[in-house]
Amino acid sequence: MRRYLQNISQSFVNFLTVQLFISLATVPILMMWGIPLSIMTPAGNLVFNPFLSVFLLCSSLIFFTELLCIPNQWLIWALEKLTTFWSYCLSLSCKSWLFGFYQPLIGIILCVVIGAVLLTHHHKWGQALYNACVLLTLSVLLLCIGFFRPLNTKFTVSCGRKKMSVEVKNGHVTVNDNGALACKRNPEDWMLYTFVPEIIKRTGRTTIDTIIVKTPHQNTFEALIALNQRVQLGTITMPYFDTPASKIFWRKFFALRTSAAHEKTIIKRSPTIQIS
Repeated sequence: MRRYLQNISQSFVNFLTVQLFISLATVPILMMWGIPLSIMTPAGNLVFNPFLSVFLLCSSLIFFTELLCIPNQWLIWALEKLTTFWSYCLSLSCKSWLFGFYQPLIGIILCVVIGAVLLTHHHKWGQALYNACVLLTLSVLLLCIGFFRPLNTKFTVSCGRKKMSVEVKNGHVTVNDNGALACKRNPEDWMLYTFVPEIIKRTGRTTIDTIIVKTPHQNTFEALIALNQRVQLGTITMPYFDTPASKIFWRKFFALRTSAAHEKTIIKRSPTIQIS
């Protein structure tokens, strides 16, 4: 029994070592792309690996039993239950688990990563507990560095011919849309793959406290829905609509309201201006 527990602990330490090393090595790449990290990544991989093994085993058995005309209803039932359970686990995810890194710190972070690589050539490397302790210390150091974010900054993000302005004042992130989103044909893609990474790289934050929409459009609503599902969005400020609008416009607006209610985002209305 004691040997069995030692084998389990050794396997866990080895898994932790690999996970920490891979995480350290990929941080600079994620920073350059403006991709956030999740604090649940180690636990997620620890659970996902055995789950994936069971899933592939069930799928393979179903495939071969179908070829051999062997009854496999119980395997199909098990796979459905497994998929339902995994979908439930994914539904428990939270946007607050995500955190980003301020891109100008990439030089310091590269030093940490290079330090981790150099330590692999140390004479003590190969001792599981030593490896895990060193990598865990470097990971904690990296997280401490990641908490540094500018309290005050201001910049613009190009969106076609127009620009969206972003201002961070005392840690409060405010985005102003002056009709830029209304000009994009695929505003969701631009919002998710250009705007959000730019926010993360230049502020180190995965939250937007306020977004001000001065010229509402159905494309704007589509972009806001995508943004609301990807990052923590505090308040959306937009004007009342005092001119006739199309059915598509209202459909997108009510879809935004539904998304905001689900994500607990506040929609504030300001004095009326003309709908674009």
